[in-house]
Amino acid sequence: MRVSTIKKRPDAGVRLITVALYTPMTSPVEKIYKEIFGSLPSKSGVAFERLAAIAMSLLEEGSVTHDSRLRGQFSKTLYQLDVRHKSTDGQTEMMGEAK
Repeated sequence: MRVSTIKKRPDAGVRLITVALYTPMTSPVEKIYKEIFGSLPSKSGVAFERLAAIAMSLLEEGSVTHDSRLRGQFSKTLYQLDVRHKSTDGQTEMMGEAK
């Protein structure tokens, strides 16, 4: 955080002005992501979602996608999935919400 303060004499009719510029803290997950890929995603939380998808692909055989959409079978509502895994045989699916 950087804080700049301008002070002038009160008798000169000038107010005290304080400007604070906040730099968001980088999470440990974002530090790891940046170390691996050299940059950070523009949206907060995406680094964790992508690393979760990578971990899933290393743990389970099949196809893994990050940030996919799935329409509900009955409600027809479109759902956003952070991590979606389909088994190689197509018989099972796993979904994950990264928090």
